[in-house]
Amino acid sequence: MNNKIISFLLLWCFLSPFNNLYLLNFNYLIDPTLITCIVFCVLDVKKDKILILLFLLISNQFLFGNFLLVDLTLKILIIILGKYLVKNFLWKNLKNEFLLTLLLLLIFNISLLSIFIFFGGSQISNYIIILSINTIYSLIILSILLVNIKYIKWPDQHSQTYQF
Repeated sequence: MNNKIISFLLLWCFLSPFNNLYLLNFNYLIDPTLITCIVFCVLDVKKDKILILLFLLISNQFLFGNFLLVDLTLKILIIILGKYLVKNFLWKNLKNEFLLTLLLLLIFNISLLSIFIFFGGSQISNYIIILSINTIYSLIILSILLVNIKYIKWPDQHSQTYQF
């Protein structure tokens, strides 16, 4: 995977607490840190980049206080589960990787919903609507990223046949 793409995803994850400044305003529809976690799992990024991602998640939790500790724990568990699934199973085509991203998103959102229900969430129907919209939008973004990063080969600048 290209280092520029990894840097962009890490920067996007770092800037996620600043959504209220209207620089990157996604409201509740898209969670950049969840998308970055799943992309790093599916594309089998090296451990040092995942450690940087974990450092960003933990620093966002303690410095900005925008995220719940449950959210952080679930994202770490999604990273561990995703790395396990990619390492031990064959996920080498677009259909299987798309299903893996859907599976990881559903596991994250269903576990988050079950935690809301367990702790006595009063408006469960609102949580279900928000999490389903979040799942759909995140799946669209993840599938676009997956196709663009892994399956479209952009030409290198040095391999162009016509140069001025």
